[in-house]
Amino acid sequence: MNDINVNNRKILFCLTSTEDCGKTSVINTLYNLFIKNPSFKSTSYSTIDSDFSDIFTIQKKNKKIFVGILSAGDDDSTINNELQKFIKCDYIICASRTKDRTRNVIENFSNTNGFILRQINKSYLWKTNETQKYGKISDKEID
Repeated sequence: MNDINVNNRKILFCLTSTEDCGKTSVINTLYNLFIKNPSFKSTSYSTIDSDFSDIFTIQKKNKKIFVGILSAGDDDSTINNELQKFIKCDYIICASRTKDRTRNVIENFSNTNGFILRQINKSYLWKTNETQKYGKISDKEID
């Protein structure tokens, strides 16, 4: 994770695409990889209708890293409420529609709380099939 965070700033990764196109499926796949890794500890799992949010604690050498994951991406008020739980996280992984209110909520949260926003287009991720490549996260990938 140090490789993607060279400036030691908080980063919000946002998977973006249109409504009902599989953003939640990609987030669920990533979440399952986190759950399977014994060094990733789930600390605050909660459900929101058919979506979820959770915070993972990852011990990396002498530092704890906090990663928030949110699968809701189509409702701006849900995204806003759930992101407030992640303010102290080092990384956030979430989903959003490509434009309009959900996108505005993500941008406002990032700006207000000092996160660097990294948008990932869901169609790119789907084409490369990265989420289905690995059965578990190796130590090298954790770094």
